[in-house]
Amino acid sequence: MEQIQVLIADDHKLFRDGVKKLLELESDIVVVGEAGDGEEALLLIREHEPDILLFDINMPRVDGIQLVRELNNIPHKMRYVAISAYDDEDCLSALSAAGVL
Repeated sequence: MEQIQVLIADDHKLFRDGVKKLLELESDIVVVGEAGDGEEALLLIREHEPDILLFDINMPRVDGIQLVRELNNIPHKMRYVAISAYDDEDCLSALSAAGVL
């Protein structure tokens, strides 16, 4: 069985560690990388080409929305899972405009 490759991007290491532990309980999921900001995530995505990007919207240097905009310019396609405490319409609209369903 082929494993689902996930990259986690969040500026809170404790959160990344917890999500990684949960995901690793599944035999068909492997965490291929962790990034503390969007810029680091871009580098790791180019290196590992994950199937899924699990990301926070509010990150330093390159935020989650800008990260997705940047990723739309590379040939590797992946699915996105956005995580945020934001619940306003502007944030949801920006994610949708960037290509997150």
